[in-house]
Amino acid sequence: MPRCNHTFWLALDTQQDEAEFLVSDKLQEVFETIPSPDVQKPSLVVVIGEAAKKAALEIFGIKRNRRSIVSQNASEIHLHIDPSSVFSTPLLIAETRVCKKESRKNADDTCHEITRQPIKRPRSLYDMQRPVNRLHTNLLAAFTDVFCLFCEDFGGLDQTAIELASWLDRSLPSSFSGRVRPRLIVVVDQNPGIGANENNVREKLFELIRKHTVKDPNAVFSAVETVALFPDESISRSARHRPLKERMMDSLDSARNDRLQSRHDFSATHFGALFKGACAQFAGNLDGSFNFVKIARNSNPIAQSLHAHLSDFLSLVKPPSDIATFAAPMIASSFLLDNYPPGTHCTV
Repeated sequence: MPRCNHTFWLALDTQQDEAEFLVSDKLQEVFETIPSPDVQKPSLVVVIGEAAKKAALEIFGIKRNRRSIVSQNASEIHLHIDPSSVFSTPLLIAETRVCKKESRKNADDTCHEITRQPIKRPRSLYDMQRPVNRLHTNLLAAFTDVFCLFCEDFGGLDQTAIELASWLDRSLPSSFSGRVRPRLIVVVDQNPGIGANENNVREKLFELIRKHTVKDPNAVFSAVETVALFPDESISRSARHRPLKERMMDSLDSARNDRLQSRHDFSATHFGALFKGACAQFAGNLDGSFNFVKIARNSNPIAQSLHAHLSDFLSLVKPPSDIATFAAPMIASSFLLDNYPPGTHCTV
C-alpha cells in the first residue's frame, strides 16, 4: 500500500471531562524510510509559528497546503523528514502552531495508528497552554537539537519573550549534561546588516525575558541565537531564507558534535524505543522529570536481588587486585550491554 501524506504525530485533546495525550505511529513510519536505522542517527528540529514558519519549511522541501494548516489544532505537532537527508543523517522536522486559547478537534488520520493516553485535564481551555508548554519543555526538549521560533508569528519580540519566559519557568532539570541541551534560534524580520544587529536583538530578547522570569535561558538552552531575515517580498523566498538554513545547519552540526562527545547520540532504533517510553512517562505525569536511564529500563527492570548478586560475585574475586583489573570491567560491561533497550543491538 502506498504511503499516505498525513503528518500528524502528537497532540493534546480535551473533550468534556476528559483530557488525552495522542501519539500516532508517524515516527515509526518515518524511520521505516531510513535504510540503516540501527546505524543512522537522526537529528530533530522543532519549529513553532504560523505563516512565517510555513514559508521557511519550504527550504527543506516541506510544503503544506493552507487548508491543512488552518484546520490544525494549536496543540498538534506534525512530523516531516527532509527528503535529502534520508541516506545520511536523517533530519526530522517537527512543526506546530503558536499555542492560543481556542481549541479544535485534533487530526483523526484513519490510516495511522493513534494511541490515546489519559492525562490530568486542565481546569479550563484557558489552561491548555500549560500542558502544551510541558509537551515542548519536558518531552520534546530531551530529543530536540534545535528549537526555532518565528518572532513575527508570535506577535513580535515582546510576545516571544513572554512565551520563552513561560518555558523557562516550567522546564525541569534533564538527566543530560548541559552540552546536550537543545539550542534555540529566534527568527526576526529586519535588515540583517552587520552581525552586531543580530547581537543587539539577542540582548533585547534577554532583557525582555528577564522582565518575566528570573530563570536564565542558558540554563535551559545550550545556545541562544537570533537570525534576522530581509523583509518579506524584498527578495526571493529562497534567498530570504538562505541565512536561516545556513544557521540551522551550523547549529545542528554543533548539536550533533555535543551529543557525540557526551555519548548521547542515538540511532533511529534507540530514538524510537526511548521516545515511546518517554511518551508513556509524560502521559503519567506532565510535571515529572525525565530520565533516559529509567526509560531504558522500563521493559527490563533491575532485579531486586542485584545487590546480593554483586556482593556474592565480588566475594569470590581473589586477590583484591583483580577487583580493578577483572571484576569492575566485567560488571561495567554487563551494565552497559544490559541497559540498551531489548532488541536494539546490531549484529556484528
